[in-house]
Amino acid sequence: MKKKITAAMTALLMTLTAVPFAASAAEAAPKETTTCEDTAENQSCNHTDFFIVKMPDKTEYSIGEELDLTGGTAFACGVEDDLCWDAFEQPMTFYKVDASEFDNTKPGTYTIRLICDAKIPAEVSFTVTVGQKSTGSDLLASKSLLGDVNGDGIVDVMDLILLNKYIVGSANLSQEALAAADMNNDGSVNATDSLLLLKQILA
Repeated sequence: MKKKITAAMTALLMTLTAVPFAASAAEAAPKETTTCEDTAENQSCNHTDFFIVKMPDKTEYSIGEELDLTGGTAFACGVEDDLCWDAFEQPMTFYKVDASEFDNTKPGTYTIRLICDAKIPAEVSFTVTVGQKSTGSDLLASKSLLGDVNGDGIVDVMDLILLNKYIVGSANLSQEALAAADMNNDGSVNATDSLLLLKQILA
């Protein structure tokens, strides 16, 4: 009987003493995670990442048009003092916009800058272009023949008749027809254009 009790006590003691050893082994195991401090020479890796996700719907402008960033988005995230953060995907106007270079009064390519004004600032940029505003002559060159008021591909007396009807108010002309009727390209259609068209027909 004593042998059985002794054996049971021995087994119990071995069980109780094994638990602390297991716990100590677990505590002593090396950590597999790293922090931003685990860099060369223990330098901090504080930083901000900032990039464009989607360009604005409009990047090409005519003279006089205002800058429009609709549809454009950007994403920012970073590490500051070993704490991670992110701003998710946001409209470009969520950030500071530097459009000081943009000039809608003259043609050119202009840089637009976005600034993430975080503890550690970051910047991204993209370009937009400003071109000449479309004029009647541009439309004429691409879609119609000068003097071809009725759009049939021929400049003849029928165009002159239609032009004169428009001048006296008895006919309407489309924008393309007006471009073709503006013989001197001064932005208006009047008797001067009728005279010029007549001279062209008789030439």
